[in-house]
Amino acid sequence: MVGSDIDFNKNEAVAIVIENTTAPGSPSTGQMYYDTSDNTMYYRNNSGWVEMDGSGSGVSQLTAGSGISLSAATGNITIGNTGVLTVSTTDGTYIDLTPNMASSGAVTVTADLSAVDGTAGAGTRFLDKNNKWSVPAGSYTKWQYQTDGGTAIDMIDGEVLNFIGSTGITLADAAASPNTLTITNSGVTSIVAGTGISVSGATGAVTVTNTVSNTTSLGIANSSATEQFTVTDTVDLQFAASGGASVAFDSTNKRVTYTAPSNTNETYTLPVAAGAANTAVLNLTAGGTGSGIKSSVTISGTTGEIAITESTGNNGSVTVGLPTDVTVAGDLTVSGGDITLGGTGRIQGIDTITASTDAASKGYVDGLVTGGLTFKDGFNAGTGAIDGGGNLTTGGSRVAISVGDYYVVTTGGSFYGSVQLDDGDSVICKQDAAAGTSDINDWVIVQSDEGVTQFTSSNAMSASVGQAITSQTASVGSVTVQSFAYDGGSNVGHVPSGGSNTKFLRGDGTWVVPTDTVYTLPAATATVRGGVELFSNTVQTVAGNSVSATASRTYGIQVNSDAQMVVNVPWSDTTTNNYVDSLSWNSGNGVLTVGRSGLSDLTVDLDGRYITENETITLTGDVTGSGKTGIATTIASAAVEAGMLNNNVISGQTALAATPAGTDELLISDAGTIKRIDVNLLADVIHKQNTFAATLTSYGNVTHNLGTYDVIVQCMDASSYETIKVSVDRTSTDVVAISGNSFPAGEIRVMITAIQS
Repeated sequence: MVGSDIDFNKNEAVAIVIENTTAPGSPSTGQMYYDTSDNTMYYRNNSGWVEMDGSGSGVSQLTAGSGISLSAATGNITIGNTGVLTVSTTDGTYIDLTPNMASSGAVTVTADLSAVDGTAGAGTRFLDKNNKWSVPAGSYTKWQYQTDGGTAIDMIDGEVLNFIGSTGITLADAAASPNTLTITNSGVTSIVAGTGISVSGATGAVTVTNTVSNTTSLGIANSSATEQFTVTDTVDLQFAASGGASVAFDSTNKRVTYTAPSNTNETYTLPVAAGAANTAVLNLTAGGTGSGIKSSVTISGTTGEIAITESTGNNGSVTVGLPTDVTVAGDLTVSGGDITLGGTGRIQGIDTITASTDAASKGYVDGLVTGGLTFKDGFNAGTGAIDGGGNLTTGGSRVAISVGDYYVVTTGGSFYGSVQLDDGDSVICKQDAAAGTSDINDWVIVQSDEGVTQFTSSNAMSASVGQAITSQTASVGSVTVQSFAYDGGSNVGHVPSGGSNTKFLRGDGTWVVPTDTVYTLPAATATVRGGVELFSNTVQTVAGNSVSATASRTYGIQVNSDAQMVVNVPWSDTTTNNYVDSLSWNSGNGVLTVGRSGLSDLTVDLDGRYITENETITLTGDVTGSGKTGIATTIASAAVEAGMLNNNVISGQTALAATPAGTDELLISDAGTIKRIDVNLLADVIHKQNTFAATLTSYGNVTHNLGTYDVIVQCMDASSYETIKVSVDRTSTDVVAISGNSFPAGEIRVMITAIQS
């Protein structure tokens, strides 16, 4: 094939043989041949010839990796997944896992803490490091404290012992492991013995001894510095209480009583709160008198790696998962299973392919298929509307196109308002164009209407149509042709039904029984001797002759008022049984004898109103001839004119029910002279009126002036006469455009045949 591509439209090429040769010169990408020197099939890629038996390129052997099974290393190989196929989970104690049902593909497992314990004594049980609810060792119920050997005070679960610093005492706590309480002496740091005083040391447990016999005592005052006990010293010892505790003074017994706050149960909750971006917060919260957040734990995700979401509240949950866009620093290994894109998306940044199991990038695949076709959609050739949405040819909204884009016409019309395309035609993009810029020069047009694929005929009657056979649909593809019946006037058509032995087709297209024509016999004159005057509009009035009457019965011959000859014969008498039994004519004397039964014969002398044998009548005009009692006539030469022919001159003849033979004859006017001609002599001139041929030295237009799109176009090499397949575009009823990939060497002979409907 030279000059154009062949589109098999997804059909098979049966029993095809690839060219048997050695490596062809000047090859094109995608070209194939069978090398007879090594009996190997080759195809051409971007860099060279590649063996198609797998010996020189492609996958030569497969090796199973982790989670993958192979039935063989080469040949027909079945690849199976031996890794994780599905994931199903079972809820554990106080842990809920999702999903519970088996799931495959990209599976996210979510764990939620469900540590609600409704059993008896739940208030004294705690979740230990073994993820079990248990009572702390020692069966803890409470602890006690007392001051100065006084009444012990219970500290039960939920109560707080508040340490309060005072003069000279500073307190500091720290939440750590373990938690610490630091008591610092911010008052007296050392003791130095003064006059009358001896000390056992400067710090620590110091014994102060009065060395003076005149001793004093230490007075006691309340928190308001009101002295409670009378002493001689000017400095009093003060007691204070806070946090719900109280101090009572018994002056009688010299006793100070410290009363701790009332003991109440405290309930702690661990609600989930929303943190900052990609974080969640667990707050240890107490109610009652100790309400408020006691401790917080923040769970944080990492950008591009871990996503943290939460449902807030006392029974909230924290979900640890992957963000929508995941960034993994380093390698990501999937042991078994598939990597599935749940929606639309791309795998980007694929490295250069080295191994047979490497994934291929778009650039790599594009390089393999460069020059191929990409089917896009069907479209309306008239409006440009693409079946799946968008527009191919109209206005600024037309889509961008790329080389190889392939569209098929689903609704016929004028492509870019220039070329008429029919259903099934297709267009292929030959050069890129941005959105809103494409035009007809960006396309190669492939038309599918190279001949009639179906022909249907039917009969119809239409007074407004003047053709016997008229195309009612498109002239290519599926064509419907109607034949119209002859309906009178100058219209042409087939003979309608309705005829019989007595009916004839009249000029108005109807079948009728012919009416009789009455001719008159004019009266005899000096020049008319009883002859018949044809087509005469003159009515002659002639008096009757030899008329007799008997018993009210008239008989004889007479002429009536319409110039008709009437022979009156007596009718039979029932009493005499008289009747006419014979008639005879004497051509010699012109006497008519009526023989009668029961009566005498009646003779009538026509008195010369007859044609005697010795008188010759000569006919002139278009019909000539002469004679006495019999006249042989001849139509004069060149006397039959067109107006003398009835409309049924042809249709009234016996139909030829078969294809005419080459020697069958027709009448034809040769420059005004009527001649006969054999049918076979018309074939050549009729064929040449519907054909055209031209020679091209390059692709371009051929003007055939056949006046129809219904043309068959064939091309051949002008030297070798081999058929050449090219692209044919019927740009008008008189012009076809011939195009292709490359013009063959030499010239192309273009042969065009019109199909006249």
